[in-house]
Formats: sequence, C-alpha cells, structure tokens
Amino acid sequence: MKLILICEGKNITVNQISQLLGAAGSNTSLSISNAQGRPQAELIPVISAAGSKKIAIDVDASMASLNQTLALFNAANGPNASFALREANGLPPQHVATVFAALGNKVLSAQLNAARAVQEQALNFLNSANGNNTSLTISAVNAYSDQGCRALLGAVGSKRFTAQIPGDRATPAQVLNILGFAGGPNTSIALSNANRLPSQYLSQIFAAAGGKALVADFDVTQMNMGTLKQLIASAGPNTRVSLNTAQAMNNADMREILQLAGSRSIDVNLNGAQLNTGQLKATVEAASGNASITVNTAHAASLNEILSAVSASAHTNLTLQYNGAQLVATPTDGNYVVRAIQAAKPGTTIVLNSIGVIQFNMALLLDIIRAAG
Repeated sequence: MKLILICEGKNITVNQISQLLGAAGSNTSLSISNAQGRPQAELIPVISAAGSKKIAIDVDASMASLNQTLALFNAANGPNASFALREANGLPPQHVATVFAALGNKVLSAQLNAARAVQEQALNFLNSANGNNTSLTISAVNAYSDQGCRALLGAVGSKRFTAQIPGDRATPAQVLNILGFAGGPNTSIALSNANRLPSQYLSQIFAAAGGKALVADFDVTQMNMGTLKQLIASAGPNTRVSLNTAQAMNNADMREILQLAGSRSIDVNLNGAQLNTGQLKATVEAASGNASITVNTAHAASLNEILSAVSASAHTNLTLQYNGAQLVATPTDGNYVVRAIQAAKPGTTIVLNSIGVIQFNMALLLDIIRAAG
C-alpha cells in the first residue's frame, strides 16, 4: 500500500513538515504543494534534511521567482525526490530553460497554460525539456490556432507530453484536429469535461483516436447511459475513460460499464459523502485489474463501507482520499484512516490532502504514518 501526504505549503509550518518527514517510512511520500508560499530560509533546511525520504516539491511559477524555484528544487537532492512546476508560463522563456537544465534527469512534471502564454512560449517550453524523467503538459491547448497546435505537436518528438483540452471550451473540430496532429510515441490527449461536447461528435472523437493515447473525462450525471456504454465499448486500446460523480450510477449500470471496458483502463471516481449502502463494495467487486477506483471525501463515508470495500479490493486499484483537516477518531472505532491502512491490499493508496489548511491533529497524522510503515 501507499500513503501520500499533501501539505499546503502556504499554511503548514516547517516544524510540522519536519515532524511528518521524520516519521515517514518507506510506504509514505510527502508532497509540499505551493512550496513557494513558505519563506526559503525556513523551508530549505527541512527539504535538504529529507535524505532518501519520498518527497515531492510543487512550485507555482506564476508566484515564484527563478531564484526561489531553483533554490527549492536544488534543496531536494535525495534519490526519491520529485518536482512539479506549474504555470510555467509565469516565468520568462529563458528562465524556464534554466530550470529544466538545472534539474537534468531528476523526476519533473511541468505544466504550461496555453490560455496565458503565446505560442512562442509554448514552443520554448517543449524545446527546453531534455531530461529523460521529464513529463510535460500544456493545458487549454485549444487556445492556439489549428496551425499553432500542429506546430506544437510536431515539435514534441518522443518526449512525454500531454495536450489537455477542456471540452467545455473547445469545439468538436478543434478536438478532432488536435487528435489528428498528435503523432509522438509518448504523446497523449486529455479531454476534460467530455460530456460538454455534443454527443453526436463523441463517437467521432473516439474513432479518430484509434490507437493513440486518449484520456476522456465524463461527468456521468450529464451523460445518457446508453451513449456512455456505446463509447466505452468502441474505445481504442489506448483510450482511458474517467467517470466522475460515478456514485450517481446504479450498480447494474456500473457493472455493465466495467465489463464493457474489458482490458482497457478505466477510472471510477466516487464521492464518499454520497455513496449508497454497499455501492462502493459492489463497484470494487465488479472492477478488473485495469480499473482504478477513487473515493474522494472518504472521511465522509461510513467506516464499515470503507473497510468492506478495502477488504474486497485485492484484484484492483483503490484510492481513498481524505481531507487532512477532517480526520476522524472515535473512542470505539479508533482512527478511521489507520483502520483502512490495516485492511489495505497491495493496490491500495491512501491520500491525505489539504494538510495544514486549517488546524489539524498531529497525533492522528503520526499514528497514520506509523501504521503505513
């Protein structure tokens, strides 16, 4: 099993980060989001002391200077450190190139927002990345003209690259053209809010993807079940469907959809506060090894529902997302997250997010880390 702690860098104190890192074992990774939000003089010594602990440093480049970004990234020198650079459009092009060069082959995910960057910035972003462990994302890529998208996708080569298209702000023609331009072996197209596109075009989009990597995200409350099933049945071998608000489906539809997915990858996202009795376990039992089941707001689901689902999840991947500021412990049931960890299978991931946003119970967190091992 894996335990992921996501700390909000603008709120959590460095003393709290130090305690969490000190307790973290081999199954725990700690992410500091918006790391630029803490004074460098306080945070850098803590990051430097992480050693071989699994630590991820996330920086919003629209809110950080070049020197601050480099200092934060350079501070994490351990073999299990990873880095995320968001809103790379917030840095001048030459500074983006400097950050990429400084990280070399360290694990880096970098994102640029096309809606806030001219095409030349996006091309520089792509051309500056040479590390083998670098993955690139350009969000809202449909903000560029068809000619601009063709140029961008032609410059990708074999780099790991994702072109993100918001379905609520793109035309079907734009989606189809971008799919046509994509040709790199490590290029994928991420279509969010796919349900906002006219249904008559969705089958064309799935057909156009063919064997290319496509991730299509749907809000099932906005989809006709028959149409959704047809799309999943027609999906190419490298098309991944992601279903949000999936708790709105009945168990029979869920089972059929998971069966139709077959060997294709599928993500099922459920709201823990809105689950029906037995729904999560039924979903887990119907899923194959290619399915990933995620429960957000898992702290709002009953402990019995969570434990029964975790116990049945040995054949698939189950992720439980808890709000780190709303952890639950009762005299009779103990720490709910610890109980889930004790029942966890090899494919179980437990995520505690928003740590530090408001006051939280450090003792509960330390109990969770110790249970994870």
